[in-house]
Amino acid sequence: MRSLDLREFNGRYYYILDTSQESYEEAADFCRSLGGHMADVNSAEENRFLYEYLSSEGYDHVFLGGSDSQEDGVWKWESGEPFDYVNWAEGEPNNN
Repeated sequence: MRSLDLREFNGRYYYILDTSQESYEEAADFCRSLGGHMADVNSAEENRFLYEYLSSEGYDHVFLGGSDSQEDGVWKWESGEPFDYVNWAEGEPNNN
């Protein structure tokens, strides 16, 4: 497992875990086992921060903490934050 430096944005801390988890559920379980949760995106500023952080480390896609696993088409953040940010790329969010 490759791990990178902890980054802070607006009082929240982010850490990229490059692991062998191949599904959202595996990744979410792994993050919970470490006492955290996958990232949510709640503003344009947070989106820009995450994009720059991930891009600077060579990532072009990652699992985020959004899921519609409880009800198809009803997206929720694993953290419990409101799912209000709507600046998604075409076709996103999706189940991939």
